[in-house]
Amino acid sequence: MNDPRAHHFNNLVGQTPMLLLTSFSTDRVQFFAKLEGYNPGSSLYDRLALSVIERAERSHELKPDSLLIDDSSSEFSVSLAMVGAAKGYAVHCVVRPHMNAKTRQLISAYGASIEEAPTTKASVQHTSDLMNLHPYAYRISGYQNVQNLATEVSYADPSSVALANELLQALDGQVDVCVFPLSAGPLLIACARFLKEHRADLYILAVDDRHERQETVNLLPFVDEVVIVDEADQLAMCKELLQRESLLTGPVSGAVMHAAREARHLLSRPTSTPVRIAAILPDHGDRYLKWLNGERLLEPAKHIVG
Repeated sequence: MNDPRAHHFNNLVGQTPMLLLTSFSTDRVQFFAKLEGYNPGSSLYDRLALSVIERAERSHELKPDSLLIDDSSSEFSVSLAMVGAAKGYAVHCVVRPHMNAKTRQLISAYGASIEEAPTTKASVQHTSDLMNLHPYAYRISGYQNVQNLATEVSYADPSSVALANELLQALDGQVDVCVFPLSAGPLLIACARFLKEHRADLYILAVDDRHERQETVNLLPFVDEVVIVDEADQLAMCKELLQRESLLTGPVSGAVMHAAREARHLLSRPTSTPVRIAAILPDHGDRYLKWLNGERLLEPAKHIVG
């Protein structure tokens, strides 16, 4: 009999639910959502933080008194603070002004220190200065080093491809399109390679909201297409997911699901069974209530019965 208890923090990361989105699915296409907001830190980036830290531990790049420095200014910073706390590492996050208040509070709650830089360029420079000042500093960036990290995180490493394995198990290996957030970074590359080896004709979409990054990321290995989704479409899809599936999701999940639905144009081939599209929804909406409420996420009820 399998022991249902988790014996270490690491055991809480992963094995997130897979949900058939019945209101989006038809006789021809089925949409599945991998709900990464159910990780302990409420995001996919828990997997990334754990994977990158454990890789650095195995290579002996991390020491007990190492200082982990992150300048991604994203939900990855929360995950890094959480995993760092669980493993006993000090974490310092250099953030930009756009980071919302709740995300900052979560980083601080996990014991990480926060410092603000006015621009991305200033953040990069300051992070480099910190690296020179601290003898055991180790720089981790959730996005900036996506292509470098992709070569460092082995696709054969179980922690790197756990997400891909979970996808295949949940769908009995029958999946035609996988839609990932670009910010998944090395996990995107590792999982894409693993999935392509399982099924060569599987179509991999990577989704982002930053037009200026598209030129470089188009070169990512094992990714068939990079899709850019603007903020209006992200918000509209978040509203749909809440209204139709009772899923409270964040902006990146909105972008991923918008791209997944638009991917129907890939499904022109005749088939006797529904085509399956798996969308990796990386974030939970509870950190973005202010953004979501800027335009009412749920329309007021028009009729009250009672």
